[in-house]
Amino acid sequence: MCGVLLILSKNKPLNEKDCWRASKKIKTRGPDKFLQKFFLKNKLYIANSILSITGKNKRQSSSLVSSTNKKYFIAFNGEIYNWKDLGIKYKLRYQNNDTELLVNLFQKLDIYNLPKKLDGMFAYCVYDRGKNKIYIASDPQGEKKLFYFNNKNFSIISSTISAIIAFLKKEDLNIESFKNYFFTRHFLFHKSTCYKNIRVLEPGAVYTLGVKRHEFLSKKFENPLNWISKRKMKRYSMMTDNEITNHLEKVIINQLKIMIPEKRFGSIFSGGVDSSVQSALLSKISQPHLLMALNHIGKDNITKNIFKFKRYLNTKLHVVDVNKTIYTNDVWKCYRITNFPFLTHDFVGKRQLAEFFKKKGCKVFFAADGADELFGGYELYKKLNWNSKKIENHSPYSNFKLKNSKFNELWLKAFKRYSFIKNIKHRKMQASLFTDYFIQAIYVGNIGTDIMCSHSGIEPRNVFIQKKIIKEALNLPLKYKINLSAKDPKMILKPLLKKIFFKHFNKKLIFKKQGFSGYPNDARTLLRKEKKYNRIKKLKLDFNEFKKHFSKRAYEWKLLNLELFFKFYSQLK
Repeated sequence: MCGVLLILSKNKPLNEKDCWRASKKIKTRGPDKFLQKFFLKNKLYIANSILSITGKNKRQSSSLVSSTNKKYFIAFNGEIYNWKDLGIKYKLRYQNNDTELLVNLFQKLDIYNLPKKLDGMFAYCVYDRGKNKIYIASDPQGEKKLFYFNNKNFSIISSTISAIIAFLKKEDLNIESFKNYFFTRHFLFHKSTCYKNIRVLEPGAVYTLGVKRHEFLSKKFENPLNWISKRKMKRYSMMTDNEITNHLEKVIINQLKIMIPEKRFGSIFSGGVDSSVQSALLSKISQPHLLMALNHIGKDNITKNIFKFKRYLNTKLHVVDVNKTIYTNDVWKCYRITNFPFLTHDFVGKRQLAEFFKKKGCKVFFAADGADELFGGYELYKKLNWNSKKIENHSPYSNFKLKNSKFNELWLKAFKRYSFIKNIKHRKMQASLFTDYFIQAIYVGNIGTDIMCSHSGIEPRNVFIQKKIIKEALNLPLKYKINLSAKDPKMILKPLLKKIFFKHFNKKLIFKKQGFSGYPNDARTLLRKEKKYNRIKKLKLDFNEFKKHFSKRAYEWKLLNLELFFKFYSQLK
């Protein structure tokens, strides 16, 4: 992926060395080219590192990509899959790539209508030289992210927190975020982060930053709540099981057709339903150059049976063994990349996947995160008492005990949008799945995938979290996502995706879900002989209150995750 960095000084000219130091943190995301430019007598700096995948990359210039009229300058991260179609529609036929097409679209469309036309994953900053304003936006499905820092001296926007920290040298911690960590399943970066003045910008919104007065305004250009459709769900309810299975498969294939790159690419094939389905459908269009699975020795039950899939595959499957030592050695590297605690402990695995595909000469690989939230894949879903009054204003997966949080607010809005569902239990479950994707996946999984994989200079793509597929998932009748009355226990969760799986693989290849892999608690060896969790104690948190919400294993990981992060943070200068 590409790296985005914008720094606006509110007072004196920027120090070029400080800007360059921050820029180094985004360069690994785009190893093919680095673009930068200072504006307004060095008070505004914009940089963009490029991973060239789509179209042609002109190498002769190191200046930031601008529109033909030199009014707009852009830093862009992502892929616009329909860029050629947009070029024809808006008479911008002779663009070299999607970045050039995007910046020139600002001459044709207003700032709020433009991102609605984009089919893809994107996050961008555009400087409008004429109006002296900066426009910032990211895709509504929350696939790409931008972080925003603001104080009396600077406004900074970046695709990574590490670039912001490198510029500032250090930033104060947001202690409240560490407390919240013990009330949610994972460390959630929902709007706020672990730093006081750094936030995550909301997906599906256009932000306007005034260069002179420094006002920061936002307006939604697309709200996923509006994707919930009574008409669609009614239509799907009238289709047979075979019709709905064939329909979803066709929609996924059509989306994959525009996502397959011209460059060398691979696909994760873990043996789970999601990656298997995506890999099989990819192969129907264009054979991946290679398939890959991580095998955490002694932990991955599905991967132990991966050889049983080989008769169905036409592409070589690489199985990479990972042991406790390999995992632990990579933990410290991940903190250095992110500059924040692990949002979930699969960060190490994501880095290892990306490094493998990079070494094999791929520029793109397909992952399959997000399907569990959208299509009902978590074991917890079938264990819950969905009739309980405790499940009335929050998602039981994403959120445990946080009161008056934005998570609860989103759940209530989704519950209201599903008001056409008369069965209250089903309505609760649909609202929870909606919230789990637009909180859990967006502010945990998607952030991890983007940052950990992109740091290796490789682009992760995922058909399940494209806007068109999400719209299908949100409007499926519940029985296609969670069917608690299914006679076959294997068909309770994700029954529709499993029916697509059965069209390509033997039914016996559905194995018990293995969850996140790795050896997170073994990373305690990184503390060596230090007193256990000494740094965390300084936060003066009441950990006895938190213990009752988690298993001993999960609770220990949270403590270890924070202790390791604080050790890293203490070394920042």
